[in-house]
Amino acid sequence: TLALVGCGLVLASVFGISLGALAGWWRGTPKRGRRDTAMLTGVLAVDAMPAFWVGMVLVAVWLGWLPSYGALDIDAHGWALLGQVCQRLALPAVTLALAQLGAFFLLTRAAMASVRDEPFVRMARGLGMSERRVLFGAALPAALLPVATNASVELGRLLSGTVVIETVFAYPGLGRLIYDAVVARDYPLLSGTFLLVTVGVVLLNLVADLSYPLLDPRVRRARQALA
Repeated sequence: TLALVGCGLVLASVFGISLGALAGWWRGTPKRGRRDTAMLTGVLAVDAMPAFWVGMVLVAVWLGWLPSYGALDIDAHGWALLGQVCQRLALPAVTLALAQLGAFFLLTRAAMASVRDEPFVRMARGLGMSERRVLFGAALPAALLPVATNASVELGRLLSGTVVIETVFAYPGLGRLIYDAVVARDYPLLSGTFLLVTVGVVLLNLVADLSYPLLDPRVRRARQALA
């Protein structure tokens, strides 16, 4: 489950932040506003699809090119075992990423649209920086603060989403364990898994709070002023 949630979170954040940054940068502009509208429509359409349905569609589309069940082949060893793990992780991780892509995209788009006209962005343009460098070097780091908070919150949704996805792909993990515990009415096991999920979410929220000064220099200056 850690591998599944980690890969899903990385894929969703990388593509969601990249597309959301471009869409927010183009939002309302006469030349590239249509690209923003097209990306927004596509992401909202994907976000409206249920995770279990997306998983079943991926299984049907790949037509056996990638394994659609289990986590590894017990007969594989060494590098072959690693390859089997990655192949069996691909479809569940992509399904989990598509289910969370919309949250990262929308939040990054809104944050980027709010910071693109800030004085430091205009100063970066005045210094002669290229448009790409202004976007990814000046505007995007300032827009990542709410996205980092959302990543820690989305982790709880990711863990809850693994119950459905691990059941669809017969992937042995925490979500599948919760499903089996519900079917067997094993309440002590359910209590233990819920406690584990709760502790993990709380710890990652703490990590997100501690990472704020690294993402936004304004937070560091405010902390130094208070000190």
